Amino acid sequence: MDTIVQAASVGQVDTLLVAEHAEQWGEVDSQTGVVAASQPNAANAEELVNLAVVRIFIHGGGGVFAAARSVRS
Repeated sequence: MDTIVQAASVGQVDTLLVAEHAEQWGEVDSQTGVVAASQPNAANAEELVNLAVVRIFIHGGGGVFAAARSVRS
């Protein structure tokens, strides 16, 4: 997810396909852009999937699509 967030931050992601209800928490260093995984309750934690989606739209990306997770019995 770190590569996607970094690329989305500089307009290098045109289209993103994510699993419906996907979550990945982390912290982004505002100076370097380095992304590190963290727990949701960490002081500077951000939900990285949402962050990537917002940054894709800000930079004029083509679209973000959510795919339903398949349930197997």
